[in-house]
Amino acid sequence: MLNRMKNVISVLSLILFGFYHVISTMILHWNLPAINCSHTVKSELVKRNVHVGSVHCPLCDSGDDSVVHLFAACSVAQEVWSAIGHWCRLSPIIAFDVTDLLQTFKGAEGGKWGKIIAHDIIMVSCWCIWRARNESVFQDKKTSDRIVIANITRLAFLWCKHRSKFKDLSWENWLKSPLYML
Repeated sequence: MLNRMKNVISVLSLILFGFYHVISTMILHWNLPAINCSHTVKSELVKRNVHVGSVHCPLCDSGDDSVVHLFAACSVAQEVWSAIGHWCRLSPIIAFDVTDLLQTFKGAEGGKWGKIIAHDIIMVSCWCIWRARNESVFQDKKTSDRIVIANITRLAFLWCKHRSKFKDLSWENWLKSPLYML
């Protein structure tokens, strides 16, 4: 299991450092503990005999608070992946693990740049889901899938507009499809 996690981290590092530097820096600092599964999720703390109260997912309140549940099985995350898949014109995003999410960009239209943009949107989506989880846990701030999707749309637009060769991105067209310019 540890070797698999190290492989995932290595692949993630290579993928991230090959794309936009600002995204790779921000996501990498966030993503390593999440993929390692050893930080901040309640199910891992319970294994170490730390009392954390309810171990249910703070977003959907049904499954255990684990990385796999948060990104793959949580009803809020599933709604997010459905919306992102439809918006990016990807085949339905079905993930059983975090590594499955890292592969979904490969089906994007638009050649190399389409795949890069779709990959970045998926990484931004993971970041926004994780952030919504943390706001729920640490600030008792409940959120909906619509708010998470709106945050993804906004943040991905800003990152792509200011960190890619597509400086003339239009917000109106971006909302229709993030790959419209390809």
